[in-house]
Amino acid sequence: MANPWFRFKQFTVWQDKAAMKVTTDGVLLGAWVRVDSRITSVLDVGTGTGLIALMIAQRCGAVVDAMEIDPLSAEQARENVSRSPWPDRIRIVEGSFQEYAAATEIRYDLVVSNPPYFSDSMKPADRAKSRARHAESLTANDLLDGTLKVLKPAGCLAVILPAAQAGEFEFLARDRQLYVIRQCEVYPLKEGEPAWMLLELSLRPRERVKETLVIRNGNYTPEYRRLTGEFYLKY
Repeated sequence: MANPWFRFKQFTVWQDKAAMKVTTDGVLLGAWVRVDSRITSVLDVGTGTGLIALMIAQRCGAVVDAMEIDPLSAEQARENVSRSPWPDRIRIVEGSFQEYAAATEIRYDLVVSNPPYFSDSMKPADRAKSRARHAESLTANDLLDGTLKVLKPAGCLAVILPAAQAGEFEFLARDRQLYVIRQCEVYPLKEGEPAWMLLELSLRPRERVKETLVIRNGNYTPEYRRLTGEFYLKY
């Protein structure tokens, strides 16, 4: 059983109600996505506990809307946000991303997403159930189509995927004129295959930046420590 809470340097994430717990892939996306003073509006699709929204709020001064379709997860995210240092900059939006994207007039500088169907952190039986449920509520096509509706012309979409799914996702994105401009292959161990691919996509094609990250080489690598050091208590 997962710990009911996960403490970071500036905030604590309670996860006893949420279907998706704090996972390495979520932390990777929240730490890797590019944010700076030009980013003023962010949409986190499938926020779960609110982890990525909280990480982005820590890293920049943007206002973050965090979408969650599961009522218990949305409730937990609200509680986590209310206990954080940034309750006035994070808004939990409960409901369907498709409906929200079709109705809202807000346009975002950044859309981020680590939906449950992209996560490999649950036990197989639970993962199969989650994927079946979310394939009906939010497919990759839905995520991309919705992003096109809410993204500013100069905005970006950032996602983390199992490495094996990255090629198909990029194909679907290119069909919608969303282009990968930055990627990072993530290896849990120096020897072995990549587990995840981090992607940053834009409506404006440019030369792709390719990165590689190894998490452990005996111990945590200096690169992983640098990426996640402002969040994890363990170093």
